[in-house]
Amino acid sequence: RHEFFGLAAREAIALGCWPLLPRRVDYPEMVAGREEHLYDTEEELAARLEALLTGPPAGPATALRDAIAAHTAERVVARWDQWIDEMAGA
Repeated sequence: RHEFFGLAAREAIALGCWPLLPRRVDYPEMVAGREEHLYDTEEELAARLEALLTGPPAGPATALRDAIAAHTAERVVARWDQWIDEMAGA
């Protein structure tokens, strides 16, 4: 029901997977509000999955790589290091 920090979804998107995610937690932000990647109900999930299995997705998943790029470990750790240095007065 919950995946901490959306790591698996972010990794899948970074590798080019086309995500279909529930509209909760931080998933809408992760896919930059792109409706084609979000669902609300189990019925909507089933319909979206059927559509994906019978035809091409609505758009390329590679477009989402930019949306998640700010959340890569390298960038997050760099920001944390900067914040820690600022708090420590370094």
